[in-house]
Amino acid sequence: MRSLSQYGTGSINAVSSPLQLIATCSDPFRRIFSAGVASINVGPEEVPFDAHIELLCDCSPYFNDIFEARYTEPLTEPVLLPDVDPECFSDFLCWAY
Repeated sequence: MRSLSQYGTGSINAVSSPLQLIATCSDPFRRIFSAGVASINVGPEEVPFDAHIELLCDCSPYFNDIFEARYTEPLTEPVLLPDVDPECFSDFLCWAY
């Protein structure tokens, strides 16, 4: 396990932009947060959610299967989850993040 000292001596207060913060993160975080965002409509009312694709794939084999072609085909349409309760999906996202 890495110690905090391996990430440099700068303070988080010295970060001037979100991009600079991402650049200071470890590689897994950079991969998760720079790979794109998916639009997901949940429940019969199609409540909209946005989530980082790689985070979803890392947390769920189901999403990994849905986004299997993410490296070769652009995601242009929202993912529809009509049978999922929006509150449960919100709880899942809170857990994932």
